[in-house]
Order: sequence, then C-alpha cells, then structure tokens
Amino acid sequence: MFSGTEQLMSVQLTNTPQLSAAQTHGIPTLGSNRLLTDSRGRGWPHLYAALTAERPWEAELRPLPHDCLVYCVSGQVEVQREVDLIGPAAEARLLPRGISLIPAGVASRWRITGTPEILLVYLHAELKAQLAAELGLPNTDTAALLHPLLAVSDPLLEQICLALMRSLREGTGKAHAAYVDQLARTAMMHLLLNHRAAEAGGKDEESFEPVESTASADLSRALAYIEARLGDSLSVASLAQVAGVSEAHFTRLFVRRIGMPPHRYILRARVERAMDLLSATRKPIVEIAAELGFSTQSHFTAAFKRITGITPTEYRRHR
Repeated sequence: MFSGTEQLMSVQLTNTPQLSAAQTHGIPTLGSNRLLTDSRGRGWPHLYAALTAERPWEAELRPLPHDCLVYCVSGQVEVQREVDLIGPAAEARLLPRGISLIPAGVASRWRITGTPEILLVYLHAELKAQLAAELGLPNTDTAALLHPLLAVSDPLLEQICLALMRSLREGTGKAHAAYVDQLARTAMMHLLLNHRAAEAGGKDEESFEPVESTASADLSRALAYIEARLGDSLSVASLAQVAGVSEAHFTRLFVRRIGMPPHRYILRARVERAMDLLSATRKPIVEIAAELGFSTQSHFTAAFKRITGITPTEYRRHR
C-alpha cells in the first residue's frame, strides 16, 4: 500500500510526460556507435538519458521538439557542426567535462571524429514550455530558444549530468524518478536563465565566446600547438599569440571551454602523454620526464602521482 505522499508522487509521475528512445535522434544507433545503458523502463519524467560509446560518424539530425544536452564523459572528439537558422558552421574539440547542446526545433549536421564516451540527455519540450512561461519568456514554442552550445564548460550542468549517470547505474523506484525530475527541471531552468539565444531575450552573442566559430578556431589552434610542443616551455603569452587574442581573453576563453586554466591543462596533457610513453616504450623515466618538459625526474614523479595516484614506476609495472 502507498502512503499519502507515495500516492501523490505516483499520480504526479504517471501524469508527467516521458521520453522514449524513439523520440530522440537515435545517436547510439548511428554508424558503429554502441549504447551502454539508457533510461528506458525507469519511469523517468521529462527526460531520456543514454550513455553511448561513440565512433566516428556523420549525419544530419532532424528537427525535434526536445533539446539534447551532450556531455563528454571520457575521450576527446573533433566536432564539426552546422545548425539551421542559428549561425555559421562551427568546429571545436570536445574534451572530457565539455557540454554541447543539440537545440530543439531545427535541423543540424554533425561530423564526429574520435572515440568518446558520451552522455545524451533529452529534455522534454513540455518542461521547457512550462518553465519558459513561468519566467515570462516570449516564444515558448521551443524553436531557437536556447543557444546552440558547443564544447563549453558549465559546472552546474556537469554536476547534473554526473548525477544522472549515477542514477543510470543504480537509480530505481518512484522516489528516484522524482529526484531525476528535479534534475531535469534544474537543468532546463539553468539553460533558460543562462543560455538563451539572443533573439529570445537572453545574453548577446558576445557573451557566448566559446561557442562562436571564430573562438573555437582560436582555441583549437592553441590546443593543437600544445599537443605538438608538450616538451617546450608553454606560457600563456605564447599560447595567446598562437590563438591571435589577448592573454586575458585567451585565459577566459580557455577556462570557459576547457574547465581549467591553461597551466593545469598542460600538466595533465603531459602526464597523459607520459602514460602513453610508459605503456608503449621502454624509455627510461628520466628521459620521458625531460622529453615532456619536466625540470627533474622528481618533479615529474610528483606531478604524475598527484594526477594519477601512483608513481610512473608503479604505473609501468602494472601495464
């Protein structure tokens, strides 16, 4: 028997619109993509979530009434994207923790190069219309209401996506469905308040530097420069010069897009390259440290352990 609260919750969730896989773009079925898990059968209101292992694919996605958040869980991917009616074609590198948005109401064309693990979160159009009306926004018909985010950093949306992934692994029952519904509402309210398209009364285009095609190109040049010169002394000034922008603008752009300052990203990139070298070669650790720009082997060991939790020697021993 349900208690009064459980009965009310049951009625509310039963009457709340749900999304099925058939109402999405079917991205987990494109090319060689592989669905890892999704929210079918969980009774989750207002959203459909799918964790997907992606392989390179290219497709035109039909217009849907529902917006789709795209969260990069692991790996990295080069993205080329064009959205009808909204703006010029854009390119970006989507890194772990990066957020993109496939906006409702318009067709879009995507080319994905890489093998990331991606969380797709479709948010129901009825939820957006309801919250937009509560906020007094015009154009609550979903079309072009939200900015088409591409590879941006958004800490709140990231935490929501992480909570949804935990729920995909372990969440069942009506109480958990109610929790997921609150996550959906928070995500949509955040999008409407902070990521509205300019024509819908939101921030102007300049506020969204990370998703502009020119800004994406600026940052992509700097990221490619870092990858090619991990062993060099990489200053913010030199990276800003490569990107063709001021140091202050570059730092703001980098943190918004990547989610961390340049020096921390460089350190992580060096450690990740070191992991590859430790696994694939028998180079002495001292040589790897020097090759990747560390002043001493002890400096390299300390940085490696801080990021991975183990020393380079321990890492190589277990590979």
